[in-house]
Amino acid sequence: MKRFRYYRLVLLVNLFSLVPFWMLYLLSDFLFFILYRLLKYRYKVVIENLSKSFPEKSSAEIQQIARGFYKNLSDITLETIKGFTLSKEAYLKRHRFVGMELLEKDFENGQSVLLAGGHFTNWEWGLFCIGLVMKHQMIAVYKPINNKAVDDYFNNRRSRWGVRLAAMHQVGRAIAQYKDEACAFLFIADQSPSDVQNAHWIDFLHQDTPFLPGIDKIARRTNYPVFYCDLRRVKRGYYELTLSELCRDASQFQERKLRSFSQKNWSNPSMPTQVIGYGRINAGSGRGGVIERQRDISLDLSFFQSLSHNRNCHFNKILSKIQ
Repeated sequence: MKRFRYYRLVLLVNLFSLVPFWMLYLLSDFLFFILYRLLKYRYKVVIENLSKSFPEKSSAEIQQIARGFYKNLSDITLETIKGFTLSKEAYLKRHRFVGMELLEKDFENGQSVLLAGGHFTNWEWGLFCIGLVMKHQMIAVYKPINNKAVDDYFNNRRSRWGVRLAAMHQVGRAIAQYKDEACAFLFIADQSPSDVQNAHWIDFLHQDTPFLPGIDKIARRTNYPVFYCDLRRVKRGYYELTLSELCRDASQFQERKLRSFSQKNWSNPSMPTQVIGYGRINAGSGRGGVIERQRDISLDLSFFQSLSHNRNCHFNKILSKIQ
């Protein structure tokens, strides 16, 4: 069955390589109609999440955001498939990068950096092709897929222009391995934490929300500067990625800065429509109890997420080697 899924994926990718973009978006409109109008795919969950997150908005406004979410989901699904066969030139044509000069001095000093992003708009395109315009060696941290054949295929596509990949349970080893090279470690990590009892809790979008402390620990142990990759859609198939410095001295990084940064980003009216997640928010008893399913909606606090929380990676022991 796993091998069948692999061949089905390869066939689908090859077929979409022949589809021009104007036809791709016609197909996306049709997919939107199926998901939003016919199937109402997880519609109740989406409406519930949005209503809890934006209680000040009217029912009509919530419906409008939900409609935008499904349109975004349809576009990103097909763009991602199409992207596996796009050329380097096509990627660069469809992206505008802002603030990349912030990394220049770090590169000249041989200083590695940490990049944090989230599952907004087409994160698969923007956050992986950022390596095309930076001088640092990109190290993208990812979560392996259970189907090894599919996982290998994805990794081969993602690394075809020199991006190196590090599985999330090996991030400590990767940092130690490249400690003498100026690298940019990219974290796209805003899924729900598995261990909510040891999570970092904050009040986010009017709800008690758990985050795992991960990249902040890495920053403190390595003293690497932290930058945020803010990816926004300019128009269909075209994106702008803005790099901003979150923290130069990790020892001085404070939670209130994270909160204010997040609130500033989510004040953008288009932001709620551009997230990818649609899991149920806090379907449980809260901070002190057991939460069956936490927020699986992408958040701007992605740099709080832990890709190194897996105890099998001996994270602290490995990081001690680079100090």
